[in-house]
Amino acid sequence: MTEVKALRKENQDLKNQVEQLSKEFKNLSVKIASESNRPTREVEQDRSIQFLSDKYDDFLLSNATIKKELDRLTHRLNEITNNAQRIEKALDDIEAYSYQYNLKVIGVPEITGGESALDTANLCLKLFTKMGANTSINDIDIAHRVPIRNSNVNKPKPIVCKFTRRLAKDALMQVRNEARKIKPSQLGFNIELDEQCDVIRVFEHLTPKAQSLLFEAKKFQSAHNYSYCWAKSNSVYLRQRDGSRAIKIVELDDLKKLSEGSSNTY
Repeated sequence: MTEVKALRKENQDLKNQVEQLSKEFKNLSVKIASESNRPTREVEQDRSIQFLSDKYDDFLLSNATIKKELDRLTHRLNEITNNAQRIEKALDDIEAYSYQYNLKVIGVPEITGGESALDTANLCLKLFTKMGANTSINDIDIAHRVPIRNSNVNKPKPIVCKFTRRLAKDALMQVRNEARKIKPSQLGFNIELDEQCDVIRVFEHLTPKAQSLLFEAKKFQSAHNYSYCWAKSNSVYLRQRDGSRAIKIVELDDLKKLSEGSSNTY
């Protein structure tokens, strides 16, 4: 976690530098425009050959100075951009590695009177067993509730369950659709909750970046009539129809390129 915090701080410092350089570029652009227009205006005001010669020399000197400054800023901006991209990728890799052992469970009621991490882990174990997965308590590192985005919604908090083995987590994801068939009463809750609670569902636990990308990909799916959109191992995929190849979406630009390609086919 210390490494991640240090990288985030370095990345923020780089962003601040980019912002400052952008301001310098803007100021330089204004100066270039002013210098470029100055000789023309002054030619109209004074036709003196000596005057024009002096002003032209001044203009060339100023132009050379501006070009040198522009080259310096461009070089520095490229350096900062490359460093920012390197750090961003390192952060993404660290986050993705951490999340690959996790899954998210939606719809499991909360134990009244306070639910400990052990209680949550045992709930997960009951659910996984009912789903038909061969999961033991030793496969679970920790399980805990996470806040709901909309705090006004009266629903149980989702569970994030972290596995000790990637293979155990992947085996469970193979039977994730079985979770829909499990009722709260099968996990030890009052039978009345069977009708009151939403369907229990199990998902990949996505990094914030992957979650945002999946959200945009689903909007793209709806707008362009793609049949499938899903996430696996913090990667997002689209498939236009049965039998067509899966398209991996890494960045938002991939959706833009895909959209441009789709529009060209109409």
